[in-house]
Amino acid sequence: MATGRNNSNNNTAEKSAAAALTNAHHYAQQQFIIKGHPYPSLSACAKAFYNQFSFKDHGSATDSFRASLRAIQKKHDWAAELLKNTDSAEFRKEEKLLHQSADRLTRKRSHTIAGFADKQSDRLVRDTLVTNTTILREGNRILGDLTIGKLSSIQTHAEQMSSSSSLRLKTPSISSESEEDNRSSIPFPRAPAGKDQPPVMNPSYTGESPLKDLVTLKEDPAEEQTKFKETVGAFGCLNQPTTWKSADGTIDLLSTFTSFLARRPRGPFIEHEYVADLSEGASFLNSLSREEFSAALESQPATPLLVTNWSTVMEVFDRVLAPEFGFEEAYLAARKESMLDPVAEFVHSVLYSFGTYLQVDKSIPHSLNEREAFADITWPIIRGALRLAGIASRYLEVPIQGVDERKNAHRNLINESKAHTHFADGVGLLDGGQAYLAEASVLFSPDPRKRHIDEYKLKRALRDTLISQIRRIAEESVPPSGTSVFGSTSFADKTKYYRLDFCGAFRLVQVGSMTVPITDSNFGGRMRRCLTSALEFAALIMQEKKQREGARDATMKERHEFARACTKIVRTTTSPAAKTKKSQE
Repeated sequence: MATGRNNSNNNTAEKSAAAALTNAHHYAQQQFIIKGHPYPSLSACAKAFYNQFSFKDHGSATDSFRASLRAIQKKHDWAAELLKNTDSAEFRKEEKLLHQSADRLTRKRSHTIAGFADKQSDRLVRDTLVTNTTILREGNRILGDLTIGKLSSIQTHAEQMSSSSSLRLKTPSISSESEEDNRSSIPFPRAPAGKDQPPVMNPSYTGESPLKDLVTLKEDPAEEQTKFKETVGAFGCLNQPTTWKSADGTIDLLSTFTSFLARRPRGPFIEHEYVADLSEGASFLNSLSREEFSAALESQPATPLLVTNWSTVMEVFDRVLAPEFGFEEAYLAARKESMLDPVAEFVHSVLYSFGTYLQVDKSIPHSLNEREAFADITWPIIRGALRLAGIASRYLEVPIQGVDERKNAHRNLINESKAHTHFADGVGLLDGGQAYLAEASVLFSPDPRKRHIDEYKLKRALRDTLISQIRRIAEESVPPSGTSVFGSTSFADKTKYYRLDFCGAFRLVQVGSMTVPITDSNFGGRMRRCLTSALEFAALIMQEKKQREGARDATMKERHEFARACTKIVRTTTSPAAKTKKSQE
């Protein structure tokens, strides 16, 4: 029991010291530190107060701090004398600069003190003390060698800013010596009246973290759903389906997803971006009953037959990629094919890229970095299939248009900096827009955490890309019903293919996968399965391309309606928006 009481007293003391130190440093932020002045800085005074503070000597520590403040008051009196001799014209010229310096110090103080009042440990108190000391030194550097008289206007400006905000703490008043015994004006904690009574804190301190004003907090789920209903209505105006049911209409999958979303805990889950994830291993897919599972997967369009688009594909595969072929046999067979056949040219280009390594060794080197593995092994397969489908492509750090539009849609770029977009490892282009995105990792021993990050990043980027593509189409044509975008994630030697559309929620389904051969063993059979999957995926994108090319031209009235509907698509991301503003010139 004695040990518990001591721990309680220690915790109470730490809380009291933390509150006192916060007040002391807030006041230090509003005062002037003159380089080389003989009087001690307020940072040193605050540090001394913290070191002396306890329930036994809190009175002497407070008195010492007040004595230091009186010493600094003498410095202010000296500044007043210098102010009389200061050229008023020169002072007005630099007054704007001084006020901007005070604003910068106040903003830095908000970022530093944010979250500090909630920390109780001795280590965090001392760490924050060091950080504040650094800020004060930077303030001294900003103000430079200006005379102390010119700094006198900062105090009034800073005090006005302090009194205008409810999150600001009261500052210790620098009064005359006759007011020294009026301890009620000092916002430092007092000794408790009883053992179980907490110390008296500054009544203006609310305990709320100023971080609340610095980041965008997650909205209430009910408000989110209300706003998302506006997005659903906007997609309906843009000719996109707003219901998701089984083929016979007996199973409402959209209601099932809404119920799942309500039970889903808050966190970085793609479902909170209103994306119904039907990919392999997804939580929503695994939560469905057998009937719902079948209905969800049957709602996707059938994969087009390869021979419909490329009549010679099976014949070339039979001659070049026989199951018993190793790499050398497959490569020699590919060189015998006519390069006038686009399928044979595709197979040869893939094997030529693999030959960089497999003609020298029996396996792909384990030392390949992410870019090497993607550019030499995975991307030649995907790019070749896209080329056969008539899809242009780019790769390696390509800015994602949809993310860029989402992050800057609500910014006034006249006085705000443009937010940085995300980048994709590969993209496929339709009419200048991005209809396919790719993310990749290293081929050997990848970090498991990166797989989750890449999948989340890609799925959220696909949602932004779909919105961007529908906006682009609606500028000239009526967006086809079920407009889709596509993506892939490559983790180690496995690549997953995705398709995303809108049906009352963003619906993402895995439409295929491939495993690239990394050794010479059974190379022909494994490469055949790999190329077949890539071509089936490319055929889906080709089908989407034809659907968009057949879209009806929109009338001018419809274009106005589409443009208005696009403005109703609210931003649904849960990521906080960074407040990046251009520096004042």
